[in-house]
Amino acid sequence: MSVFSPVCPLPPDGVGYVHSPNVRGTSDIIWSSISILLLSTWSLLHLNVPSHIEGSALSKRKRIQRNLYLTWRKVKWMLLTMFAPECLLGSAFAGYISAWRSEKDMLRFAAEDDVEWSLMHAHLANMGGFVVRFDTPRPKEFMIPAYLNLAALQGNVWILDARQLFIARKTGIISSLPALREADIQDRTKSDGAVKLLALTQIAWLILQVIMRSKEHHPSTQLEITTIAFSACAFLTYLLSFAVPQDISQPVTLQAARYPTPAEALLLANQGPAPWFDGVVLERWSWGRRGYWMPDTALHYVGSDLMGVKLHRFGPFWGGSAVGGLVLGAVHAVAWQMVFPSDWERMAWRIAAISTAAIPPVYAVVQSMSAAVFMGIAAAVTWIYVSTWYTTLTFVSTVAYFGVRLFVLVEVVRSMAFLPPGAFVANWSANIPHLG
Repeated sequence: MSVFSPVCPLPPDGVGYVHSPNVRGTSDIIWSSISILLLSTWSLLHLNVPSHIEGSALSKRKRIQRNLYLTWRKVKWMLLTMFAPECLLGSAFAGYISAWRSEKDMLRFAAEDDVEWSLMHAHLANMGGFVVRFDTPRPKEFMIPAYLNLAALQGNVWILDARQLFIARKTGIISSLPALREADIQDRTKSDGAVKLLALTQIAWLILQVIMRSKEHHPSTQLEITTIAFSACAFLTYLLSFAVPQDISQPVTLQAARYPTPAEALLLANQGPAPWFDGVVLERWSWGRRGYWMPDTALHYVGSDLMGVKLHRFGPFWGGSAVGGLVLGAVHAVAWQMVFPSDWERMAWRIAAISTAAIPPVYAVVQSMSAAVFMGIAAAVTWIYVSTWYTTLTFVSTVAYFGVRLFVLVEVVRSMAFLPPGAFVANWSANIPHLG
């Protein structure tokens, strides 16, 4: 690969102001986009309260291990967000719907207990921010299998989300909602508004630059278009996460009034969280929620109708992810007529843009229809047939979507070595302060 070094003459003595050169290098393009991706993903993540161990203080070795775990947890979620921002958008939308429903459900109890309960309280509960402690011994007849949510309802310390806290308060397992003001939650959160503002400023600068380049007939790059596509999803996620606390490290402990009955525990488990992804890298639910923590892949029960549509856990997640896919695909289609290393790569990019926009909505519809069909199936043979069809379609669509997203990322990197000369022409927006 050949390398070109532009030469710009120095100004004569006595010049008071020098404009930026009218060219930009490959590194300028790369780092301006990378800075947006890093700033957006870092400020976008609102991860749940990490698992904690009650008892004596942690040793120095344990503290180091915990800090390394927390760092790795954020890094892996940053990578996932860069690869599939629509999943984070779906999770944020599902979390917002659940918190909105909790705020409505808790109004009566909040008034009775003379405490606050807002969107922020509900989000904190869904993040695993409230611990219910039982001092009474576990009843001998309390024998339920340790599976999924039931595994987290075995000891004397339970992590309950907003829906489960509603059930606990309604049944008298806890006598009162937590006396925690919204101002106290804001004091606990480590959200950095300056970083978010800087990320939004960088995004606005990049959008302005791409618009002006198009107006001046100077081509942009696939990397810049992909960054804008990611930023569009990030902006929608910002809007949905405005009331979500960030980087809460310790939960709030509530004292239980009594131990629940096995029937109440089963109700809590059935209306507890469920994962939108069960994997070795992100979370592992298959053998139960071990330890005291709310997994970051948790989707929370809504428990009522919303505009006539029955929603439980996955509906809002599928809907939000579908919108994210549409946004990603639509923005990637902006590069429809861009210069690519070859004609087949241009065609593959177009197919990837259409697939990115189409697969999530189709997948959401299939999931919703399948759920309705499964509920109405009585014959075992029919159930097996539909289940096989559903599993095959889900597998094929997942592999196809993974493939097109991977192609886009690879093509973005590859195309940087085949940019047309006009892509290196800088415009006046380069004089606006920015990172990169």
